[in-house]
Amino acid sequence: MKHTYILFLFILIACNTITIKEEDNRLRTIDIDKVSKIKQHKINIKKVIPLETGKNSLIAYISEIIIKNNKIYILDIKLNCIFIFDLNGNFLNKVSNKGRGPGEYISIKSFDVNEKGDIFISSTLQRKIIIYKNGQIKNFKEVSVNKEMPFIFFKILNNKTLYSCWVYEKDKLKYQIAKYDLNTQKFTPLPIETCDYFDINKSVFTSNIILNTSDSIITYYSRLTDKIYEFTNKGLNGYTQIKGLNYPDEEFFKNNLLRRGMKYSLSIDDIYQTSKYYKFLYFESDNFNYIVYNKKNFKAYSSINTGFNNHLFFNTKGTYNDMFVTSCSSMDIERFDIKHEILNNAINTFNINEESNPMLILYDFNY
Repeated sequence: MKHTYILFLFILIACNTITIKEEDNRLRTIDIDKVSKIKQHKINIKKVIPLETGKNSLIAYISEIIIKNNKIYILDIKLNCIFIFDLNGNFLNKVSNKGRGPGEYISIKSFDVNEKGDIFISSTLQRKIIIYKNGQIKNFKEVSVNKEMPFIFFKILNNKTLYSCWVYEKDKLKYQIAKYDLNTQKFTPLPIETCDYFDINKSVFTSNIILNTSDSIITYYSRLTDKIYEFTNKGLNGYTQIKGLNYPDEEFFKNNLLRRGMKYSLSIDDIYQTSKYYKFLYFESDNFNYIVYNKKNFKAYSSINTGFNNHLFFNTKGTYNDMFVTSCSSMDIERFDIKHEILNNAINTFNINEESNPMLILYDFNY
């Protein structure tokens, strides 16, 4: 399950804050304590895309979905490959090129796609970015990454600028997020709130680092902070402030203590947005809070119910045309005993069963 990666081998000791003018940069404020509590989110399913199942297109695990250039790109981190489908779910191609030679990667940690259909893959251990022209593994270009400062995750803008996080220098964390110019191979640290870590041999539950793109905006969240930053072609666009977070105190991080009966804020995850809605998961103690914020009426809604709609919310992996993109299998439909016309029609029309690839579901909210 994806919440397992909340466990990190780091402990927070302090925060280094670079001051930015809140009145100029704060886009919105969401107060956790003031959101409307509901049983289950009101999800409006717009479209269902069954993905073709075949010998070369069988998916093990969907970790990220990018829909661009009239194609669907799916990163499968278990199989270390990227599947490419058309908008009807027909299989087109697969990027699978593991190895240590030219144009090959050891593992895919992060990927992105530009408007030309070129696929960018980071191969951290090999200190390089591989660009597969139009998604073809035989037509590739390699861009060396500064060998002294490798990074793990990235998103690309302008075909030349990477927004990179977890940038290391001599095996020590240098920047949590920075811009990296593919031409000059230089990093420019970004003015955001970050945290320092120490004693990596201890383990503790902390928040995840999130770096994704939705609605043409790169979103970045750093563990144990209250701001979710946004970047566009022009640079820092602003941030969303999350109020009401209750992170564990310094004693907890020093001694790895978790007091029973006390609520702790542990993580924010799965941050995606469209022109109307802003959604994220908020982990507090043992609860998963599914939070939706309506940008138009400035109202926020939260649900901890584990029903089918929240299951779709939990599995969201991208956005497309002002809709959120998630996945669902026939077993999910059976498990939740769902009677939904669009879903059941897709299952019957395409003979979807437990051995089939999951269906992609495009949805928004009714708020």
